[in-house]
Amino acid sequence: MPAVPRADAHLLFTVATPLLIVLGVRLEKGQKGHASEAWGRRRSTAVGVLGTQFVLTLAASALYFLMGAGASVPPATAVPDLPPGLIVLSEGSSCGSSSCARSVTVGSRDGLTPAEIVRKLDRPSGWTCRPNGWLLDRRPRCVGVTETNGKVQLNVTLSDLVP
Repeated sequence: MPAVPRADAHLLFTVATPLLIVLGVRLEKGQKGHASEAWGRRRSTAVGVLGTQFVLTLAASALYFLMGAGASVPPATAVPDLPPGLIVLSEGSSCGSSSCARSVTVGSRDGLTPAEIVRKLDRPSGWTCRPNGWLLDRRPRCVGVTETNGKVQLNVTLSDLVP
């Protein structure tokens, strides 16, 4: 199962915090007898700290959402695994006006030609895209394979626009 993107994980924490506060207060109120004065102060402090954390996280999440995720280089984990016999010769990244890409130059241990490497990668021609995140980061993660100057490039980008 893929990891939850960072922005989505923070949103989960933001939603879980008030639920935990409400649950804790309800559990405490369900106890028999009155709480001591010291315990009441500790509870009020804890609720205040968690409430402040919730408000700050909510504000930061809103700021992140309003500013947009922007162009960012896809992580190395976004690069698909290579079939057996193929190796990474070099790796790099670049950014254009609207997107960033991670490029991997693919070679072969078995001396395959570039056309054979492309066939072995078993990727459709052009770009294939799928959602990157599941809630906040809905930019598509697109993967494309090109052969130029005798080199096979596997490119990954997070953008609505593919090169």
